[in-house]
Formats: sequence, C-alpha cells, structure tokens
Amino acid sequence: MTSEQDSQGFGAAVPKPGPPPAPKPGPPSPSLVADSAAAEEQVAAVLAHLDDLDERPIAEHVAAYETVHRTLQDTLAAVDGS
Repeated sequence: MTSEQDSQGFGAAVPKPGPPPAPKPGPPSPSLVADSAAAEEQVAAVLAHLDDLDERPIAEHVAAYETVHRTLQDTLAAVDGS
C-alpha cells in the first residue's frame, strides 16, 4: 500500500503538510509603523555610540560592538515579534 492509498486501497489522496500561506500584501498596520519608527530611533541612538570609537582605547572596542550588536538583536526581535 502506498501513502496515497487509504487503508482499503482506494487511492485516496493523503493531504501533505506545507508551509503556511503567505501574508497578503498591503499597508503595514499602524502599530507596526509606530514600532518601526521607534526601532529606527533606537538603532540610530545605539549606532551613535560608535561615532567616537576611534578615539577610545582599543580595549573598549569589543564591549562597544557587543553592546551595539545586542541592542540591534533585541530591536529586531521586538519588531519581528519574536
């Protein structure tokens, strides 16, 4: 018996799982726009911490990049809803 046959051998198609339907295109929701605007401000603010990096001791560079990376990850996760 194949996977396309039912228990009696009549060849009934077995539904196979697939990906969820894609979202329909359209304007973003107002809350997403607000979240996106806030996220852009947060990203700009954290990236500003790198503006004077060349003036700081090299020993501080890793911590600065880690802080920026963590903030960018958190911001992206918040916007994505993860």
